[in-house]
Order: sequence, then structure tokens, then C-alpha cells
Amino acid sequence: MSTNAKLSIVTLLLVALLCAWKWEGLMLRLIPPPDYNAELDAKVIMYSRDFCPYCLKTKDYLKANGIAFVEMNVDHSEVAAQQMRRLNGYVTPTMLVNRQVIMGYEPEQIQAALALENPPRRPVLALW
Repeated sequence: MSTNAKLSIVTLLLVALLCAWKWEGLMLRLIPPPDYNAELDAKVIMYSRDFCPYCLKTKDYLKANGIAFVEMNVDHSEVAAQQMRRLNGYVTPTMLVNRQVIMGYEPEQIQAALALENPPRRPVLALW
């Protein structure tokens, strides 16, 4: 087998591995998740876990600022876990605020998303 053929095979394998590794992110870009804000009739949805200190901190922040929210606990609900994965959320809290995905305790991002006058039609994912 020639050197060019070997190089072509290695290149093809690397491209295939990269595509497989990034497949979920690519699919999320091609097929956006449903509008969970509209489904749950809530501007703020927080996906949380039982023993997550940042979830408690975020809940306290939302309550202290009079921000209504729906909590979806991924430890107790497979539906919540599936929705969070569909939003490409891998940490808690993952929040959907006015169709903007926010991961972690981020008060400034929460306020910025709430201030949007014309939120996007579908959730905007934080792909990283």
C-alpha cells in the first residue's frame, strides 16, 4: 500500500472520529430542541439536582429577586434529564431563560436573558 493511500485512510479515520465525537452538537444545530419555555408556560426553567450547591444559590437568587421559575429536578425525573440533555446541558444548574440556555450560577446572564424584548423562536444552545 502506498504512502498516499495510508495517509488517506488515516485522514478519513480522523475525520470519522471527529464527526462521531461532535455528533450530538451537530445534531443540536441541525434539529433544535423544542421550546420548553412555551410548553411549560414559564420564562425561567431551572434543571437542578438534589445536592447541587449552585442550584441552591441560583434558587435563592431567583426567589430574592422575585423571578418566577419552574424547577425540573433531574435526579427525580427522567423527562427533566432528557430535556436538559436535549439543551446540551451537562452541569447543574442548567437554565432556560427566555429561550437562552445558561449553565451554572450566572446572575448577570439571567438578567440579560430576562431583558430580551424579542427572544429567539427556539432555544439558543451554549455549545462548547
